[in-house]
Amino acid sequence: MAGPSDRSDSGSGSALQAVFEQLRSAHTLSLTLTGPLCLAVIALDRYLSAQHPAAESYSYDLTVTDGRWRIKCQLAESLSRWVRTGSLRCGAGVLVSQLSMVHDETRLSHSYIRIDSIHSVVELPERFLSIQDVGSIPEWCQDHVTRSDGPLQLSRKYYLPLWINDDPYGSVWVPYSPPPDVVIDVSRITLLADLEAFFHSSRRPLPLLVRILHRSRIRYYGKTGQNIDFPFQVYCEVADQSGVMSMVVWNDLCPEWFNRLTVGSVLYLQQYSLKHSYQNRSRPHIPLCLWLFCGFVEISLNPRSPASVVTVIPPKSVQPQWDLPDVPYNFATRSEVDSMNNNQACDIIGLVTYVGRVERIRRPEKFWAYRWVHAVDGTADSPFILEIFSSSQPEIFNNICPMTYLVCTQMRVCKTGCSVYLTSSTETQLFITGCHKKQPYVNEPKVKAFIQWTKTLKDSVMLRRTSVGGHYCYPPAPPTNSNMTNEPITAVADLKGELQSLQYREHRRVAVQGYVAAVQYHTWPPQTETPHSEQQIDHTLQVPDVQQAASHPTVLWESGVWPLVKQQVTDHFCCGRLDQESIPEKFHFDDREVLLHHLNLSPARWTPDLTSQTHTHTPVACTGYFTLTILGKSSTCSSPYWSLMCSAPQLESERVMCIVDLCLLGERRVEMICSRLYRTADICQPDGTQ
Repeated sequence: MAGPSDRSDSGSGSALQAVFEQLRSAHTLSLTLTGPLCLAVIALDRYLSAQHPAAESYSYDLTVTDGRWRIKCQLAESLSRWVRTGSLRCGAGVLVSQLSMVHDETRLSHSYIRIDSIHSVVELPERFLSIQDVGSIPEWCQDHVTRSDGPLQLSRKYYLPLWINDDPYGSVWVPYSPPPDVVIDVSRITLLADLEAFFHSSRRPLPLLVRILHRSRIRYYGKTGQNIDFPFQVYCEVADQSGVMSMVVWNDLCPEWFNRLTVGSVLYLQQYSLKHSYQNRSRPHIPLCLWLFCGFVEISLNPRSPASVVTVIPPKSVQPQWDLPDVPYNFATRSEVDSMNNNQACDIIGLVTYVGRVERIRRPEKFWAYRWVHAVDGTADSPFILEIFSSSQPEIFNNICPMTYLVCTQMRVCKTGCSVYLTSSTETQLFITGCHKKQPYVNEPKVKAFIQWTKTLKDSVMLRRTSVGGHYCYPPAPPTNSNMTNEPITAVADLKGELQSLQYREHRRVAVQGYVAAVQYHTWPPQTETPHSEQQIDHTLQVPDVQQAASHPTVLWESGVWPLVKQQVTDHFCCGRLDQESIPEKFHFDDREVLLHHLNLSPARWTPDLTSQTHTHTPVACTGYFTLTILGKSSTCSSPYWSLMCSAPQLESERVMCIVDLCLLGERRVEMICSRLYRTADICQPDGTQ
């Protein structure tokens, strides 16, 4: 394929073309540029690393443009932390200083460009701001450089979502489409209750006719060195007139069928396998009094040996004589939740009044994404407090916003002390305004009662009660410290490692102890703004903020020992000023798309129109904040945290424990908020010591 024509910013060729011509004519496969090449990042793609063993589990492909041409490059493994911390992101400028040509010797004529060194990440230069449609930028390609819609490492056949593994992502996942009309033979089908007899014999089981009652989120079990093309798994609970049974969808069938296996769908299954049921997993709540639960055997749908045949029956073709059960629901109102048992399952419907930003928590070899949501249903003064994890429904999870009617199924009650909230389960399904039509729950009595209540509301009144974003941590740390004796404590000196290991939007809670050295008060919002500066990580960890107060903070109290030791501290972890992203703001319909863009995780594709839009940040009830300076017990480190302190002078020489919430907001901005402070003298140790 021909390369780009001879035209560029300088008149003889694009910046990318000039560099690639240098690389092709070089005597080595690597090229160090005399000056950094500024490119715009238009796409970031993640996939399981093909190297084994690999220092990092995931590799990244980076699509960049010089404004005239675009090209997909691999990011060197040593640079992957730029992505993991949110510094290298779509819509930013990247200064590339070294590239190389990689030839895959196991493939015929497969080569690609790899970015080996980055000078820095910068705000997008003005010359890129005129780009409206990145898809219209032609792709640069020549005979020796491969064009690929998938990973540049051809041993991988799919991309993963940029930040988690649970969502369907990429063109390999077949989108939902209404099932076509079909003709099936129901004269020779078997019932779920009879499958155990087939399991203990060599006979191939007859076809099944079942309805999906529940569907789990996607489980990804890929590992480096594993030889499975699509290591995905989804399980469903299916039912017929005789009982309920688990059905597991494996590997290649997940991308093909996941979006079409919706709750309430009727399936005609052929050439499936039967296996012992895997007991060590979560299961949805199903009223067993209604059906027999066949828990020893499960249905296995495989792409081969044998290749299962799945047929989705259109709703209009489902016959009453098939006697298939309806999807069971257990809707609870807010007034009923307080009296429910811990871990009890329920479904809820409510009007959303608050939506938090999406954050991530670390799990072994993966991250989970979640957000906090408030919703009201008119049955109580307090809202539902919902901890919603990604449910493999990104088009819904990322579009939850205030004034939306939200339905969450299979939520679990969590009670900690006086706090009550609901958390989503593996089988939770989410539905928002625009998705409710024809859902099985629309005729539930409590859903109808909720709809009637909403007709009595005025949008203008409810809108004043809405807010989005900001720091949100729930449940709060207990007011007494009797339960803190078993909590691990992080030494103040070890905070540097904690902060440096944080990844983008990762939330982590730590406990630290030391002495209160100083308390300061800062007004909010700041009177003026100072430019954002680069973070330097050395003996001092500084986390600047785009908004900082020009005037000095008011010193409310300072320990007598602090002026004597503050010049001798060896490590000083400075969190700078309160970040604008830490303050909840009012919701405005006109800013909906921009607000959601900021609340959600950084996207894998650059949308120029959305990125260029701005909105007015209107904080909700915040006039100022306090900072604490904590001196470690060894008196070698100090660390300031946020907290509202009203009795600081009483803490002279008082040893305290702080519960601190950490979150890397991106672009080297760390949020450090003290959510609770305890006097360690009041914390009784199990052995009676203090």
